[in-house]
Amino acid sequence: MDWLIEYVVYRVLGGVVEILFYWPGWLLLKLLTIGHYPPKQAVAHNRFPVALFAIVFLALIVAVRLARPGP
Repeated sequence: MDWLIEYVVYRVLGGVVEILFYWPGWLLLKLLTIGHYPPKQAVAHNRFPVALFAIVFLALIVAVRLARPGP
Protein backbone atom coordinates (compact mmCIF):
# COMPACT_ATOMS: atom_id res chain seq x y z
CA MET A 1 0.00 0.00 0.00
CA ASP A 2 2.90 2.36 0.69
CA TRP A 3 4.15 2.00 -2.86
CA LEU A 4 0.78 3.22 -4.13
CA ILE A 5 0.94 6.37 -2.01
CA GLU A 6 4.53 7.02 -3.10
CA TYR A 7 3.57 6.52 -6.74
CA VAL A 8 0.67 8.96 -6.48
CA VAL A 9 2.79 11.57 -4.67
CA TYR A 10 5.58 11.30 -7.26
CA ARG A 11 3.09 11.56 -10.12
CA VAL A 12 1.43 14.62 -8.58
CA LEU A 13 4.73 16.34 -7.77
CA GLY A 14 6.12 15.46 -11.19
CA GLY A 15 3.04 16.88 -12.85
CA VAL A 16 3.24 20.11 -10.87
CA VAL A 17 6.94 20.48 -11.68
CA GLU A 18 6.24 19.96 -15.37
CA ILE A 19 3.38 22.45 -15.38
CA LEU A 20 5.31 25.18 -13.58
CA PHE A 21 8.80 24.79 -15.01
CA TYR A 22 8.52 23.25 -18.50
CA TRP A 23 8.19 26.52 -20.41
CA PRO A 24 11.03 28.35 -18.62
CA GLY A 25 13.20 25.26 -19.15
CA TRP A 26 12.14 25.08 -22.77
CA LEU A 27 13.15 28.70 -23.34
CA LEU A 28 16.49 28.33 -21.55
CA LEU A 29 17.40 25.16 -23.43
CA LYS A 30 16.37 26.66 -26.78
CA LEU A 31 18.67 29.61 -26.09
CA LEU A 32 21.59 27.50 -24.85
CA THR A 33 21.40 24.91 -27.63
CA ILE A 34 20.69 27.49 -30.33
CA GLY A 35 17.30 25.96 -31.10
CA HIS A 36 18.32 22.29 -31.28
CA TYR A 37 16.69 21.02 -28.09
CA PRO A 38 13.96 20.45 -26.95
CA PRO A 39 12.11 19.39 -30.06
CA LYS A 40 8.77 20.81 -31.16
CA GLN A 41 5.68 19.90 -29.16
CA ALA A 42 4.50 17.50 -31.87
CA VAL A 43 7.62 15.37 -31.37
CA ALA A 44 7.39 13.06 -28.37
CA HIS A 45 9.99 13.80 -25.72
CA ASN A 46 10.36 13.61 -21.97
CA ARG A 47 9.16 16.91 -20.51
CA PHE A 48 10.42 16.31 -16.97
CA PRO A 49 14.16 16.82 -17.67
CA VAL A 50 13.34 20.09 -19.44
CA ALA A 51 11.43 21.28 -16.37
CA LEU A 52 14.17 19.99 -14.08
CA PHE A 53 16.74 22.03 -16.02
CA ALA A 54 14.79 25.20 -15.20
CA ILE A 55 14.73 24.29 -11.50
CA VAL A 56 18.47 23.62 -11.44
CA PHE A 57 19.16 26.85 -13.31
CA LEU A 58 17.00 28.83 -10.87
CA ALA A 59 18.69 27.19 -7.88
CA LEU A 60 22.09 28.04 -9.34
CA ILE A 61 21.14 31.69 -9.78
CA VAL A 62 19.84 31.87 -6.20
CA ALA A 63 22.97 30.18 -4.85
CA VAL A 64 25.29 32.53 -6.72
CA ARG A 65 23.30 35.55 -5.62
CA LEU A 66 23.35 34.46 -1.97
CA ALA A 67 27.07 33.66 -2.09
CA ARG A 68 28.03 37.10 -3.36
CA PRO A 69 27.91 39.94 -0.90
CA GLY A 70 26.24 42.80 -2.62
CA PRO A 71 24.13 45.87 -2.15
